[in-house]
Amino acid sequence: MSEEFAKSSVSNRKKLSFRGTAKMLIQNKYLLSGLIIVIGVVVLAIVGLFVHPYNPYRTFASDTAPSSAHFLGTNFFGNDIWSQFLVSIWPSIEVSFLGAGLALVVAVVIGLFSGYYKGLKNDLLSFFINVFLLIPGLPLAIVISSDLQASNANLGVLSLVAVIVITGWAYGARTIRAQALSISSRDYIRFIKHTGESDFSIIFREILPSLLSYIGYVFTNLFIMAILLETSLLFLGLGNETVISLGSILYFANTYSGILLGEWWWFIPPGLTIAVIGVGFGLISLGLDTIANPSLRVYKQNKKKERNNRKAKITSQIK
Repeated sequence: MSEEFAKSSVSNRKKLSFRGTAKMLIQNKYLLSGLIIVIGVVVLAIVGLFVHPYNPYRTFASDTAPSSAHFLGTNFFGNDIWSQFLVSIWPSIEVSFLGAGLALVVAVVIGLFSGYYKGLKNDLLSFFINVFLLIPGLPLAIVISSDLQASNANLGVLSLVAVIVITGWAYGARTIRAQALSISSRDYIRFIKHTGESDFSIIFREILPSLLSYIGYVFTNLFIMAILLETSLLFLGLGNETVISLGSILYFANTYSGILLGEWWWFIPPGLTIAVIGVGFGLISLGLDTIANPSLRVYKQNKKKERNNRKAKITSQIK
């Protein structure tokens, strides 16, 4: 009897969760706004790889201001900045996506096992997470990048991705662990344990689906951290400057006094693009947080009821 109850309760819970989540995704203004911004930037990045006015490495007169021939002028080397800008968006997104994705996988696996198991396993995994959380991310990334650059003249994509994963996974693991710890102590999980289900089945078939909104929230934050870290390392010269990216444009603008001379057409477009990407993923994160956090949903529902009550009161007074 308890086995049938456990299976039916889990099935009903999943159906309700899916329907409720789908409805909240459609009605969530933050999430939709963030998705529109991010999709717009990704489309621009993909189109920019194939459609740009000049070869980004072609040289013209150096250090010219924006004109009809060069929409954003030319840089110190005489390259067309608009062409380089269009080509630079995708490499930064690619590195950040790979780094955030792999960091998420590590965070989810370690967070789930740490939240589910008790005793020595939990203590060891928690200690492992806390050690990485205590280490400042940017200094650690600089040290790792410097060591990698010493052994390899230029940091490639894989090296930057490795730096992002090493410095970013612990934050996500802590968030996932806290939620997995809460879910693993609920009654329906105890029922499923009594039915003889394996630990792996419970973790990946029962607990993991309940954390999808939290996982999405963690990924958005990891992506923001990843693109800022990738840009910061390239800006400091700890990367492959021969690959055109948002960070490398900022690096050359700083190195050849573009920022000092106020040549805004050189450094503002990449900086603004990074800010827009951050805002887009920040809105997505806020939207997913609203879905994952019941107290925020209750607060929004109460505010909506208050507005409706005020409207009804004003309408009744007019009549």
